[in-house]
Amino acid sequence: MTTTSNHPQVIFIGIAGPSGCGKTTYAKH
Repeated sequence: MTTTSNHPQVIFIGIAGPSGCGKTTYAKH
């Protein structure tokens, strides 16, 4: 969980992962 703090984007992709938007956003970064 400490790694999650360093990578807040991981949480976003985890929530929006199934939506597909999160995957695109994560790939963009």
